Amino acid sequence: MTIVLIVTAGTLLAYWAALKVAAAVPHPLVNPVLLAALGIWLALWLTGMTPSAYRAAAGPLVLALELAIVALGVPLADRLKALKGRALPAFCALLVGTSVTIAAGIGLARLAGLPVPLVEALSAKTVSSGFAIAIMERIGGPAALAAGLVVATGMIGALTVPPLFRRLGLTAPDALGLAAGQSGHVVATDALLRTDRASGEYSALALIITGLLGSVLVPLLLGLLT
Repeated sequence: MTIVLIVTAGTLLAYWAALKVAAAVPHPLVNPVLLAALGIWLALWLTGMTPSAYRAAAGPLVLALELAIVALGVPLADRLKALKGRALPAFCALLVGTSVTIAAGIGLARLAGLPVPLVEALSAKTVSSGFAIAIMERIGGPAALAAGLVVATGMIGALTVPPLFRRLGLTAPDALGLAAGQSGHVVATDALLRTDRASGEYSALALIITGLLGSVLVPLLLGLLT
């Protein structure tokens, strides 16, 4: 019980500190999830604790993560109202985008001859960390690796989508938000919320829908393509 309390408190403290740093340095590369993960890795290295032991002691946080994913239904309902008559086209766009991204990741990884655990991790890089970890838990894939790939993918999306939209002259907040949330999930959403609230809210909507779609599509496409 003591080790569980220490690990839980330490993880929460690392994330709180990462949030403070990210707030002080508003840049997509300064991501609280990445900073907290690096802090936890450093703590494991210094203490000699194995990742499996940390994972076992972090059980309460895993449960909290699952409950948080379920609770995303509330903001999802609120943001769907904002789309009004555009909800169906937006959903179809996210469905196609999520399907193509997952299938492309799996297909390219298979063509490259990558090992199965890496293929599984790459299959979930399109969804946010919470969804990716839950998916890996369900299929027995490498949750930590998937979470790392999610953060890397999110950074790429946050750094490339807004400049691309500006270059193309696209200014609609819903289009920018849906594209950023689908491709850059939490990292892109966090960056947009700091600079463009309207686009950030649409990005949060895309993040949730993409995560829900990925929860179904990742296991399905893995079964079909591997």
